[in-house]
Amino acid sequence: MVEFKNYEANTAELENLGSVKSLAGKGGKIALIRKNYKDLSKRVVVVVTRKDGKSATVPCSKQVSDAFRAKQLSIAQLIGLEIVENTMEDGSHRQFIAMPATGGLHEIAVDKINPEAVSAVSVENPEELAW
Repeated sequence: MVEFKNYEANTAELENLGSVKSLAGKGGKIALIRKNYKDLSKRVVVVVTRKDGKSATVPCSKQVSDAFRAKQLSIAQLIGLEIVENTMEDGSHRQFIAMPATGGLHEIAVDKINPEAVSAVSVENPEELAW
């Protein structure tokens, strides 16, 4: 039996540390590491440097990295994103640049959708399937 109860979003605690721009501060800068940016197996890392010359490397979330590389996210948008921190199981802290958490759940009224039939494909030889 399907158990119905009130939906609750993931309660993973993320502490908002501020936007990239606010953490760089007045006179601050950001930089991208070219080798890292071009390596699609890695997340984009942003070097955030304050006016006093002290810097921190902050990775982007996978979603931010993918959107930035696809040019769906500009530098102006990137510096407006928040740097968040979570606590790992071992007690260490990890910071990263995250997309806004708004709009995480998109609801669709089911009475406005007409169900469509699905027909199963019959395959005699599994090797014929294109994987």
